[in-house]
Amino acid sequence: MVFFYPIRVDSKDRVLAALRGEPVDKIPFTIYDILMPKGELWETLRKMGLTPITSISVFYEKLLNVKVKRVIEGDYVYTFYETPIGSVYAKHKINLKPGSGDSWIVEYPIKKPDDYEVVNYIFRNTDITPLREEDVLRQVERFKDDRVFWTWVDRTPMQKILIELAGYRRLAIDLHRNRELLDELYDTLIGRTKVICEIASESPIELIWCGDNVNGIVLGPRIFEKYHLPVYRYMSKLFEKNGKTLIVHMDGKLNCLKHLIPNSGIKVMEAFTPPPMGDLPPGEARRLWGEGVKIWINFPESILLNEESYIKQYTLNLLKEISFERGFLIGITEDIAPGYEGRLKIVAEILNVERM
Repeated sequence: MVFFYPIRVDSKDRVLAALRGEPVDKIPFTIYDILMPKGELWETLRKMGLTPITSISVFYEKLLNVKVKRVIEGDYVYTFYETPIGSVYAKHKINLKPGSGDSWIVEYPIKKPDDYEVVNYIFRNTDITPLREEDVLRQVERFKDDRVFWTWVDRTPMQKILIELAGYRRLAIDLHRNRELLDELYDTLIGRTKVICEIASESPIELIWCGDNVNGIVLGPRIFEKYHLPVYRYMSKLFEKNGKTLIVHMDGKLNCLKHLIPNSGIKVMEAFTPPPMGDLPPGEARRLWGEGVKIWINFPESILLNEESYIKQYTLNLLKEISFERGFLIGITEDIAPGYEGRLKIVAEILNVERM
């Protein structure tokens, strides 16, 4: 069947139209600007329609009554936080192999129950200030191409505790043994989230990105329903009232959470990872969630490590499954292994040929 829709040549317009659920001439193809290949390859990919996504800051934070010291020892960075009630530190590994990210956290600030009070103090004594509108727009005006901009609002409280502050093991223990300490920090972070979201809702940037990195099999549906859903609903209601679009980065396994998503308020699920890395096919997700949830698919980096014929077939199968319905996008959200960046041309070429 052939559909005759208005052709959108501008790649930015194509992305924004898809996020609104409007018809487009082909599935938009995007990449985080920090992952963009260099030189001639990038110029070729841009001409093929690959659209960069750039993150814009709309606030800044200042720690009060907290001394911060960073020490580099070989391939590790230690960040020490000294407060009137105690100290904590985090340890990150740097100088990673290309394609492995900028740094890995090795030791979290919260290592024992007593550390919750110190970390709580740090966030209670953090001043959050909006950037002036002209300073926000200046970040946009640096770029002259038709890229897409969003502003980030940090992770929601439980995801921040899991990924940045306590880690998997510590959080699992404290959910059962020290829930009161955990909930106290969670409540502090809720206040922080609301301040940041209020600032973002009044900014000139239309798209709001929450980089939550949700993986359903880590915390499970009960924790997700209790700690995550209320925050997403608050954010969605606030941003929708102010004409913004909430985009949540959920790149893990989501099958166990799929029944909760329709009532989450999330309008765009970004970095949705299909099988084999994920466990929820995008076609099934669309049938469950309807067109109210736009699905911005993460094209798995591991697929690019295969032969050209496999990459082509995977891409064609993906397009067949989503049936060119409205509200689908495909993005590159993971570091690409060095030497395999050129495989992006295979995906871009198929997306250009297989039009809606």
